[in-house]
Amino acid sequence: MYADFTDYQGTYCGTLITTQGQWMPAVREACAYLDEEGRCSIHPYRPGICRLFPLGRYYENGGFSYFLQTGECAKENRSKIKVSKWIDTPDLTRNQQFTLQWHDLLHAMEERLTGEDEGKQREENLLLLRLFYLLPYEGTIDFYTQFTERMEHWNGQNGQI
Repeated sequence: MYADFTDYQGTYCGTLITTQGQWMPAVREACAYLDEEGRCSIHPYRPGICRLFPLGRYYENGGFSYFLQTGECAKENRSKIKVSKWIDTPDLTRNQQFTLQWHDLLHAMEERLTGEDEGKQREENLLLLRLFYLLPYEGTIDFYTQFTERMEHWNGQNGQI
């Protein structure tokens, strides 16, 4: 476990993105897991954000759609591939439910913190970062189950989303 977020940030992140009162870790420009040829050395185990690239999500009416960020991928002569195959995530339905829950949590937090003083915003952001990013997930227990437990804890502390 890291002493504070700056230890984690120095290891994995280049900075924190601050958007409307929320802090989120931003990956460094050059991923630490790219090999000498610029290819992912942990491809089968890559995190969700890497599985998504170069797709984006558009949230609307309680759901979301994917779109291709055409300027983000330098590869030429790209072939067509289904989103589900591209993302290559086991149990895509549960992953999409998780994605919506996470989006809803961040959206509710943004609304709740709008107009709050900087100290309150910092306090809640640090709690969120610790609970969902710094507290280790147990590798032998289903991730979605652990996420749901953390959501329940968060909702108990901060009200329902």
